[in-house]
Amino acid sequence: MRTRSGILFALVLALMAVTPAPSGQDQTSSEDELSSPRAEGTIGVDAATRRAAGGDQATMRVVELLSYIAVIAASLAAIVGVIAWRHEFKGKRDIELAEDVLCLFYRAERAIEAIRCPGSYASEGQTRTPEESERSEQKQARDQAHVVVKRIQDHGEILDQLYTLRFRFMARFGRDRAKPFDEMRDVVIKIRVSAMCLAVLWADRLRRGNDTKDGTEKQIEKHEAVIWSSGVKDPMESGVKRIVEEIEAICRPIIDGQGSWFSQLWTRVLARKAVSESCKQIF
Repeated sequence: MRTRSGILFALVLALMAVTPAPSGQDQTSSEDELSSPRAEGTIGVDAATRRAAGGDQATMRVVELLSYIAVIAASLAAIVGVIAWRHEFKGKRDIELAEDVLCLFYRAERAIEAIRCPGSYASEGQTRTPEESERSEQKQARDQAHVVVKRIQDHGEILDQLYTLRFRFMARFGRDRAKPFDEMRDVVIKIRVSAMCLAVLWADRLRRGNDTKDGTEKQIEKHEAVIWSSGVKDPMESGVKRIVEEIEAICRPIIDGQGSWFSQLWTRVLARKAVSESCKQIF
């Protein structure tokens, strides 16, 4: 109600501003005409004509003012439409990137589970080309460690795609949100390094037998906990899940359209539009 009153008051002020006030000369001439004998007979007709002419001028001013308002409203609608289109286009690209990144993190989580699977086939370790100077215990240890390296290579495409999207993600959403990418890369590097260390430690254990009093067995257990999944209180598995939860906390609001007040408003507008269209189809 206050808004309508304000609009009417603004229209009245605009009409008062564009309506010229009668001058002193016009008032004098009007008084002379009224006092002249010739005007006594036609005063009623002239007054009616003036009133009609004044009414037409006021109507023209109102129509002109309304046309100005219509032009301003159309301009504002066009500006809002362009802004909405830009936000919608940018929001669509952000959603697509967030979906791709989140999907790759899910695939990387499954890939790490497959890499750390304790069971293996004998053929997985035989793909390595042995060196001529290798002893038997070295070959056995290196073949066993190569199982993990081979699995990392088999899932390298997923990991490479994830690392490639890291830079696009940083450019779009900021450098501070790229932490899960670095943490996932560190997990894969840690698994590879532990496999390489075990290739040496396993060979040393096979060579010395049970003589592992210098802490070799503890080092072996430490690295085996990295490359093999234990299934119970597995710190590596918990770490990977935490990384996925971090990227979910970043990408999920973007996918759901909760990044800004404008995106939330635009999502509500699209939802209402979809509801109205569905109601029209029903009824």
